[in-house]
Amino acid sequence: MAQEKKLFRETALYPIIFMVIITVIFVGLLSLFYNSEKSRIDDNQEILYYRQILEIFNDKIAEVDFYEIQDDQVLEFKDKYLMDFELTSEKGLRRYFKVVDNGLVLGYCFDIIGAGLWGTMKAVVGFEPNLETLIDFNVYEQVETPGLGGRIAEPADKLNLRADLKGTRFLDSGKITNYKLISESSSPDKSNEIRQITGATITSSSFLKMLNQEMSILIPLFQEEMAKGE
Repeated sequence: MAQEKKLFRETALYPIIFMVIITVIFVGLLSLFYNSEKSRIDDNQEILYYRQILEIFNDKIAEVDFYEIQDDQVLEFKDKYLMDFELTSEKGLRRYFKVVDNGLVLGYCFDIIGAGLWGTMKAVVGFEPNLETLIDFNVYEQVETPGLGGRIAEPADKLNLRADLKGTRFLDSGKITNYKLISESSSPDKSNEIRQITGATITSSSFLKMLNQEMSILIPLFQEEMAKGE
């Protein structure tokens, strides 16, 4: 008796080919959507980047509340208050900004990069003109654990680590302050004591390590630029 011929959709090969086709279709659609929106995504990332720099100097510029401005105003204020420069470091070109208001230098902001717990961490850090006082910082890229290390991007009213760093003396007689982490539930007794993020000791120490290592490289380069005339 002749063996009954199976339909292709009843073979073991059919679901494999079906899944491959479906995967190709959805990957193609996602790629098409991403490429069509890429310029908008890049624009939004640029706006967020400059907004976070401006927010660091919010208390220095009374004319504007940078926490309240609309996205379409960010680039306008960036052109008004930020002057973009580069330093050549062992890690390549590094950006920094001179923050000015009516010709008065309010401070400088440096773009720093380092390793967090799970990947790269990037931040912008603002300083007084003499670099002795740390004004504030914003972490604009990180892949830390949500709810734990991911809190490193929270504002000062929610993050003790940021609140403790704001306004601290970063340079003392030309030397970078040796910050020490303490429990988040503790009260700092010394100016160099910083409350860590609960459950995220590695992220907390990684940020301080990144801050100190990066600025130990960038400050001498910056000072060289100042000596030559920016």
